[in-house]
Amino acid sequence: MTEHHFSTEQVICPQCGSQRWRKLTSQWLCKNGHVIPTSAGLPDFSAGGTLAAQDRKLRDRLYNGLLGRYYGFMMPLLSMPARPILQSLSQWAVFFITWIVLFDLLWGMTVAFSGGHTVIGCLLLALLLASGAVLYRHSYLFWLLLVAIPVKLILLLRPYKPAETFPDVHRRWVNALKDAGCEQVLDVSTGTCNSLLRHGWTSLGAQLHGVDLSTTMLLQGADNAAAAGVPIQLYVADAQAMPFPDACMDLVLNYGALNGYQDQARALAEMARVLKPGGVLVCLDEQLYDRAGKLEKLYFEKVLASHDTIMRFPREAVPVVLDLVELHQIYQFYYLAIFRKA
Repeated sequence: MTEHHFSTEQVICPQCGSQRWRKLTSQWLCKNGHVIPTSAGLPDFSAGGTLAAQDRKLRDRLYNGLLGRYYGFMMPLLSMPARPILQSLSQWAVFFITWIVLFDLLWGMTVAFSGGHTVIGCLLLALLLASGAVLYRHSYLFWLLLVAIPVKLILLLRPYKPAETFPDVHRRWVNALKDAGCEQVLDVSTGTCNSLLRHGWTSLGAQLHGVDLSTTMLLQGADNAAAAGVPIQLYVADAQAMPFPDACMDLVLNYGALNGYQDQARALAEMARVLKPGGVLVCLDEQLYDRAGKLEKLYFEKVLASHDTIMRFPREAVPVVLDLVELHQIYQFYYLAIFRKA
C-alpha cells in the first residue's frame, strides 16, 4: 500500500487534535492512529460527526443530486432572470426549448386522443406525466418556468444600481489583504470552487483550503482548480464542525451557503473560531431588495431562496467576536457582508 506523508496540513484530527497525518489508499491516519475515511479520494471529516437534518437533506437531495451534478449549468439557470442575457444564452435556450416540448406534448396528446390514436396519446400522456413528476420533485424549476420572463422584463425596465458594485468591493478588499499579508484562505461550503477561483482571492498568493459536505461538488471543484492551475486543499467536512485549529485562517469565505444552514449562529461561530484575530470573513447570500414587487418576491422565495432556512442577512446570529464592517445589498436578490474578527 502506497503511503504519502504530509507535514504542512492545516487540518486537525477531531479525536485528538493532531496535525500530523499519514495518507493511505482509502483513509487518513493521524499520528495516534485515528482513522479518517476518504470519499472519492478526499478526506471525509463529516463521517464521524452528527449532521443537522437540514444540512443532510441539502447534501443528499440537492447538492449530491441534480443541482450538484450539473451545478455549472443549473445555478446560472436559476439566476438567469437576474443575470445579463449574454451570460445566460444557453440557459434561456433550454428554458424556451422546455416550454416548446411541454406544449408539443400537450398538443400532440390532445390531437392523438381526439383522432382515435389511443396508443400514441397514452405514450404522450406518459411523457407529460413524467415531465410533471420531475417538475414536482424539483418545484423550483416549475416556478422558474412560470415567472422567469415577467421577472426578467421587470428587472430590465427597473435596473438596480448598488452604491458599490460586486467587483469593486472585491477588488478593494483583495488589495487591502495583499497589503496586510494573507497566508491562509478558507472557502466554507466551497462547492465547485467557483467563487474562490473567480473573485480575485487566488491573487493573494495564499494557501487555499475548501470544505463542503458534497463530494459531488468537491470533485468538480478539484477539476476546476486543476484546470485553472491553482492548488487547493479540499476536504469533505461540516461547516459547523470544521477540522481546523483555532485562529489559523487570515480570510474565510462563504458564498451562497449561510442562509441554507440549519443553524446560522453555530456556522458563524465556527467560521469565527478558525479566523485569526483581525482576520476577515466574507459572506454572500440571498436577500430581497426593498423595491421588489410581488413577482420578484415570488421568484425569490420559490426559486432562488427555495432551499434556505432564512431569506435575509442573519444579523441576530453574528457572534460578538465578529465586527460587521460592511453590509451591501449588492444585487436585487443578494447581500454581501464583510466582518473582522475582534
